Amino acid sequence: MSKLTASPDRPRLMAHLAEFAKRVKLSGTAPELESFHYLQQQMQSYGYRTELLSHDAWISLPGEARVTVDGEPIPCITHSMSLSTAEAGITAPLTYIGAGHEADFAAADVAGKIVLIDGITTEEEAALAKRYGAVGQLHISPTEHLYEMCVSPVWGSPSQHTRQQLPTTVICTISRDDGAPLRDRCRYGESPRVTLYAQVDTRWRKTPILVAELSPGGDETPFVLFAGHHDTWHYGVMDNGSANATMLEAARLLAEAREGWQRGLRLCFWSGHSHGRYSGSARYADEYWDELDRRCVAHVNVDSTGGENASVLTNSSVIDELKGVAAEAVAASSTSAAGTAGPPISLFGAWASRQCSAA
Repeated sequence: MSKLTASPDRPRLMAHLAEFAKRVKLSGTAPELESFHYLQQQMQSYGYRTELLSHDAWISLPGEARVTVDGEPIPCITHSMSLSTAEAGITAPLTYIGAGHEADFAAADVAGKIVLIDGITTEEEAALAKRYGAVGQLHISPTEHLYEMCVSPVWGSPSQHTRQQLPTTVICTISRDDGAPLRDRCRYGESPRVTLYAQVDTRWRKTPILVAELSPGGDETPFVLFAGHHDTWHYGVMDNGSANATMLEAARLLAEAREGWQRGLRLCFWSGHSHGRYSGSARYADEYWDELDRRCVAHVNVDSTGGENASVLTNSSVIDELKGVAAEAVAASSTSAAGTAGPPISLFGAWASRQCSAA
């Protein structure tokens, strides 16, 4: 088995992050494509064969939102895949239903009403709100922050078989402190009149996928797939710029040890993850299913690495067949020498080095 001997390059990692932080990379937009070109240039410089694909995806970009309660405005955001409204918005009585589980919906008469729900909005509540006839959802954030979310229950772009599952409610989120008085009013038997206004640009867009591959054994060599999304909500590099920097640096270091590989390495950078309910990765899996089934020996997804004080390496999903390999990689990373760039790269490096080098 070949082993990584070089250490991650901290200045190089920070340079990647600085590049990614220059742009808001909304799915299917020109700034996102510019950033994909940077990824492609980097991967080519490491010796990888690259292909920048383009495909149609159902993308939803949240815009302006307003919430008013008895005429008084409350700061808010709307969400990807929420229904848009006319300028007047929708107005209806507010009904508090706790955490928004199915039992909560079933126990209340929510038809024609706006439901007040504790917690970050998810696709599960959107589906339940549609099923039980609510016209809107108002979510109370667990903190002072308003969290961006995609609320479609359809995995990937919808088809003629799944489009009827798309949300039919207007969905907004307010902060914990703004939501508490509303919750109390509902608990005391009031039904405040709430107006929700949302503008969400939802339509088909061309979105990119970058595929980069290094296969010392030829085009039919089995490979490890290392993948993560590149689209973002705002400026910044946590989700998922830090993971993209991890991917680039891992790819560079692994390429230096390719003489010992018995398997190839393929990296995929997706669009449409945050604004299209995983439309990029879903499309790729559908389009290349036969090849993946024939050649892909393992898949590693990477998201939001590099968080300060993030030291728990065991809280990720892994299939039964790879638990032993993952455990070895975690153990190797936790005992690695001080002075490296941290667990994310060394963790994947230990894992992928074994996978690519295995007979």
